[in-house]
Order: sequence, then C-alpha cells, then structure tokens
Amino acid sequence: MAAASLADLLQSHPARRVLVIGAGDTATLIAIASALPPDGRLLALEVKADRVARARASLEAAQMTDRASVMHGDAFRFLHKVAGPFDLAVLFASPDLQGSGPIGAPTLLARVMPLVPPPGLVVHVDAGSGIVRSPGAGSADVRP
Repeated sequence: MAAASLADLLQSHPARRVLVIGAGDTATLIAIASALPPDGRLLALEVKADRVARARASLEAAQMTDRASVMHGDAFRFLHKVAGPFDLAVLFASPDLQGSGPIGAPTLLARVMPLVPPPGLVVHVDAGSGIVRSPGAGSADVRP
C-alpha cells in the first residue's frame, strides 16, 4: 500500500532526487525508482545486511540499478556523508525509531531536514498509520 501511495505522491510532487531511510520494503523502492524521470536518482540507506541484499537484488531484477542504489549502513552515522539536496526523503518506521513524536527519533529528522530544502517533502511511512507529513516539511498528507 505504501508503494502506491508514494507513487501517487510523486505524481503530484515530482522529484529527481529521493533519499530513503530503510530499504526493507522493496516494492516501494521499485515504485519510487519507476516514478523518477530518466535522470532521477534514488539513494536508500539500510542498516540490516539481509535487507540490503534483498533490496539490491530486487532493484537488479527490476532493471532499476541505473537510477537506484542501496548503501549498507546506519543512517544516524552515514547521513553526514550524503550529498543533498533531495526533493523527497522517505523514512520507514522501525522499532528503534518509534521514540517521541510522529516521526520518532528527532535526531534522525534533524539530520534529514537540511538535505531536503523547500519545496521538498519529508514523509514517514508507518505500518499503523500510513504515510504522514513530517513536522516542518512540505504540505502533503497521504494515507493509503
């Protein structure tokens, strides 16, 4: 359901550069990569090696490696190495990130926001509530 919702969001808010934190949902990665223009790029950061391998294999099978890549590493530790700006950032929920507020982990949000200047969007995907607008980001609420 997140894949279709994000693809719809990309129709109303076209993006060339997309940052994804958490690559476990490979259908969503493929949907986002498919919605990008030919010169678009998707960069996903994933901390779990098995999810990185699965995401890379799925992107390879979908012939999306020309516009999408998956980095293995902890977003908290590697975001400073990522060169923005991005038009869209997608943060997937994780039990580790479910702290305070709708986005959880305010530190992660604080590190992502400078990479997504206006009119860019930062969205949080949560299995319980769908896709919600992040605090301080653009003005789109999308729910599956």
